[in-house]
Amino acid sequence: RDFERKGCLWRVESAVSVARSLEALYPGSVVTVESMRQYANMKEGLAKHPRVVELLEEAIRAAGIEPKRKSIRGGTDGARLTEMGIPTPNVFTGGYNYHSLKEWAALSAMVRAAQTLVHLVRLWAENRS
Repeated sequence: RDFERKGCLWRVESAVSVARSLEALYPGSVVTVESMRQYANMKEGLAKHPRVVELLEEAIRAAGIEPKRKSIRGGTDGARLTEMGIPTPNVFTGGYNYHSLKEWAALSAMVRAAQTLVHLVRLWAENRS
């Protein structure tokens, strides 16, 4: 995984290069590298539908928060849906330290996340065309 497609290709090429080096180091050995594309980064798909992110940011502001864009790890569902033509950015939930023993969520942030979603639904209803 990588944030950019070019980074993914570099990682595969690097693994192939290591495999060839190992084969040279151990004559007669065969090292096979297999890569499987799981899903694309949603950035490319969302770039085709800027209104989705614009409305999300407007909804976040309506909830009293200044939006911050940043690349994150995870978001498999959103990435797959975006790739399938349903632009689906990740929306904050108020949580911290995801998938760790110290994962937690602040109630105040969860409330803001819920407010954001209510504003987002309203904005989409007002902007239907």
